[in-house]
Amino acid sequence: MKESLNKLYNNGEFERIIEEYKDTSIYEEMIYVISSYISIDKIGEAYSYYKERCEFLETNDFISSVNVLFLILALLDKDYLVEKEFERLRNEPYRNYGVELYLKDLEKNYQAVKATTMDSSEQTINFMDELNSGNYERIINAINYLKENYSKNFNTFAPLFYECYQNREEFDSIKNLFLKLLIETGYDVNLTFVKNGKFYMVNPSELKEEYDSLLYHLLDLFNIVRRNEKHVGFIKYIEGFVIDYISYNLPDFPEYSEVNTIVYMVILNIYKIHGVSINECSYLKEIVFDETFIKNIEITLNKMMGL
Repeated sequence: MKESLNKLYNNGEFERIIEEYKDTSIYEEMIYVISSYISIDKIGEAYSYYKERCEFLETNDFISSVNVLFLILALLDKDYLVEKEFERLRNEPYRNYGVELYLKDLEKNYQAVKATTMDSSEQTINFMDELNSGNYERIINAINYLKENYSKNFNTFAPLFYECYQNREEFDSIKNLFLKLLIETGYDVNLTFVKNGKFYMVNPSELKEEYDSLLYHLLDLFNIVRRNEKHVGFIKYIEGFVIDYISYNLPDFPEYSEVNTIVYMVILNIYKIHGVSINECSYLKEIVFDETFIKNIEITLNKMMGL
């Protein structure tokens, strides 16, 4: 059986990935092959590989695939190829509304991807600079850009997140953010650290399944909020604080009954902060909580919310 692609990629075995997976018919594996070509600076080969499979790639995930193409074109730095691909893409048959919007801003989307390949001396966006900026908001913006534009191959950025994780000496909110990203991407590396006075020895790849299961459970709870919350502006705050709470405690995971209680307590606090009577939250009774967790959750939430 072939070794995990993610593990091979993380270990820098790019030539092996190309050799073993170049004839694959699976979308994700093709993206790894292209990324491997790029990693060993064989940009021309990456372009040829993409072109031979562009119909399949773009049918599976048009926007993510075209963003990969744009990365290749930016690295090749040949204007005539950019114009040629622009013309091809603009003549594509209708796929869906999201793709149509993307195609309307083709030049802007290309320039955004191209900016990631340029250095800071040209005063353009450099993602390693952004991720290592020490500014939480700048880091979040960079991560959101990667998630929005490289959703299918977001995991290939895990080595960058690991480097940023290592660059942070203090286990602060930024280092914790990179820990969460390593768990999200299932990065295979052994970590040893002290957080909140506790000593941990963990491997993010071994935590990903539990993390994904937790997010799946959270989605059910968030759907209750989205269906019933009358104060639409509260929804993003509720979801945001719940995710922040979960992240605050990683790599420890709450029980499902505790998760329900976290959501319950966050809703109470959001209403309190905005001076709205909790009696207006008619759906709160749908969230079955456990009173035994309330005190500890309240202490943590008060710290996070500055109450």
